[in-house]
Amino acid sequence: MNIRLRKIQESDKETYIELANEIWVNKKALQDKEHNDSFWKSMFSNNEIHYAILMGEQICGFASVMKLDKEVQELGIELFEKFHHQGIGYAAVVRLLEICKDEYHMQKIQSKVYADNYPSILLMRKIG
Repeated sequence: MNIRLRKIQESDKETYIELANEIWVNKKALQDKEHNDSFWKSMFSNNEIHYAILMGEQICGFASVMKLDKEVQELGIELFEKFHHQGIGYAAVVRLLEICKDEYHMQKIQSKVYADNYPSILLMRKIG
């Protein structure tokens, strides 16, 4: 599978908000332009790294490493529903972990998964 990650760009904002509207529980917050602008700006902070997950030139979702200022960082992944169950999430997490190790020399990384998010639980088990 030809999945690649690239650091997010300002031009990704609309796509990210579209994804958030599809998968986030608290969609009401997304109605507030000021909230969206503030949230988007925070994605470029020094404590987080965010990547667009690309298949060809199409954005399938976003992968993140947060808490860069902590001893143990936290991994996150969000995919558009139409890209679920195709191995894209697995390929993106494997690549993200390679970046964490090779480029940022991270020793430990964790992922928090909601108890009812069975596909993510399976993904994290597969990753190890």
